[in-house]
Amino acid sequence: SAPGANILSTWPLEPTFGGYAVLSGTSMATPFMAACFAILKEAYPKMSIQEIMALLQNSGTLMNWYYDETIVSPPLQQGAGMVNLHNALTWGSVVMPSQVTLDTAGSGSPVKANVTIYNRSTRSKTYTFSHKAAGVAQWEFYEGPMDQLYPIYATSVEFDQETISIQGGESAVLTFIVNPPYIEDPVYLPIYGGYV
Repeated sequence: SAPGANILSTWPLEPTFGGYAVLSGTSMATPFMAACFAILKEAYPKMSIQEIMALLQNSGTLMNWYYDETIVSPPLQQGAGMVNLHNALTWGSVVMPSQVTLDTAGSGSPVKANVTIYNRSTRSKTYTFSHKAAGVAQWEFYEGPMDQLYPIYATSVEFDQETISIQGGESAVLTFIVNPPYIEDPVYLPIYGGYV
């Protein structure tokens, strides 16, 4: 996600087509994200588009649900979190893929997945793994008010290792098993996923 509410930025104004305005929406969020990408590409010119996208997602700041701060906002609403350019510039690692999507058809059956962790720094790093559940956004299924999320998320995520130490410039694969939620009518939650 990128800031998109009440943003002061350049804007084409009559009659000279130059000036500033305070606006909201994708007209402000999109150039903000494009600028973040450009700054990262300048800092790390050898990184691919996919690596920079993963870096932005890996280093985002998770946001809590607006109506209930005890629940993390769903990935459908916030993506991998609010973009944090400082984090992205100083992040010494890239996890790919950064988004894990599981075709579960709402069955609740365990699904195996893996990601590759790249230690981009020059020193050894130890990574510790955990699962942070988010709320669900399909409120129509529950016929509840829009300001409510329901705690339907993976019952557990089991990692093949609790920690991994990776030398500088090296990579390692992390395998994990996700126990996604069971949905009685999977048309409402055919795909289950999240961000690393």
